[in-house]
Amino acid sequence: MNRPMQGSLCIIIINYKNAGDTVVCLKSVMSSDLPALPEVIIVENDQEGNTLDEITSFYPGRRILYPGKNLGYGKAVNLAIEYALNKLEPEYILILNNDVILQADSIGRLKLCAEKEPAVSYFTPLILTCDQHARIWYGGGRIFLSRMTAKVDLIGRLYGEAAIEDRYVSFASGCALMIRSSEFREEKYLYDPMFFMYDEDVELSLRLMLKGKLIMFVSGSVIFHKGQGSQSVEEQKEINQLSPRSNNLTFYLKNTIGNRYYITDKLLKGASRFKTRLSLTVYWNLKAVQYFLNFNFRAGALVLSEVFKGLVNGTVKKPGG
Repeated sequence: MNRPMQGSLCIIIINYKNAGDTVVCLKSVMSSDLPALPEVIIVENDQEGNTLDEITSFYPGRRILYPGKNLGYGKAVNLAIEYALNKLEPEYILILNNDVILQADSIGRLKLCAEKEPAVSYFTPLILTCDQHARIWYGGGRIFLSRMTAKVDLIGRLYGEAAIEDRYVSFASGCALMIRSSEFREEKYLYDPMFFMYDEDVELSLRLMLKGKLIMFVSGSVIFHKGQGSQSVEEQKEINQLSPRSNNLTFYLKNTIGNRYYITDKLLKGASRFKTRLSLTVYWNLKAVQYFLNFNFRAGALVLSEVFKGLVNGTVKKPGG
């Protein structure tokens, strides 16, 4: 039996070269216990992708946007939001990574919280890994100014072994975020279009915090993040994004160091800006020393180069460029 579509909620998913994950995510949306299916907008960031329309045809009413190039995550989300506001006029917009899997009540619990908290406009769920024994990937979080990054609460803890409750947080993971569309009456965009990859959720969270906006962590709304379920806690600690042995290290460094200086210069002022720039510089120089001592000379040299660019260019230089 076909279920009706609802106009109060629109889901946005960005696809890039992993349509299989997008299909799994979309099927989990379709399995939700909502009486009517939410509208879904998918942005195909892979300019060579040509199968998405066919393999997602099982979902009625899904709309696929083809920008013709890889916009990066933030710009693609902004494009979809603009389309949703102009064409669908939903009350809520839910942004999902394409490698997440929803439980049947995930969306309903987010909407229920939104109805109970009219002063809050941003809602973020509990995110777990896809391990056999699920661990917490995001259990709320806060902005860590000295490194201009996020500190995630309870990360790595086994689900069920930690006390988790609804609360206000200062960092919302971009992996899953629901927003009242009324927020876009005053905002030009959700994610700063200067970002191509990494840290756009840090900039957004700090921007919201400085504006006095509230973010609610909804502990009863649970989703699973497929991309984080293949390593044990020990392996993740041993080989993380900044490890000298990480295969993705230079790509990550190239795309995040400039971002963090950019956020600092854009959003902080006076003594706060000075202290954060100083602590960032000390931190990254220590990382460079670590890389040199581990004979990863390419990474060490890259850090020094990116720190110099960040210090000299500030907000003028495009992050990650």
